[in-house]
Amino acid sequence: RAKERETDHYNQQEKLGTGKFGLVFKLTHKETGHVCAGKYYKGRRAKEREAARQEIEMMNDLHHPKLVQCLAAYDHKPEMVMVMEYIAGGELFERIVDDNFEHTEPASERYMKQILE
Repeated sequence: RAKERETDHYNQQEKLGTGKFGLVFKLTHKETGHVCAGKYYKGRRAKEREAARQEIEMMNDLHHPKLVQCLAAYDHKPEMVMVMEYIAGGELFERIVDDNFEHTEPASERYMKQILE
């Protein structure tokens, strides 16, 4: 959606996290109120923009009930935005590396079962 911006369709809410390529914000669809996540890529160099474009293409190709789905993508230089399903609770990796994470065998078993399904 080269001409449109995510702000045409979504209201930006609080920041959910920071990654290698940019920031992730909670978004709310203006018409439906549906909550999503928006990954904002700050690709100023061609290499960064291409990496973001490849991630968006890959997410568009992946369809599985256990994977977060890409709902839309917007490209307005120097920023690209991928709108994805919002999953509360954050990423598993963030939980595992948290100093307060209590690692138990039953929890590991549940995570592995979910990953393998």
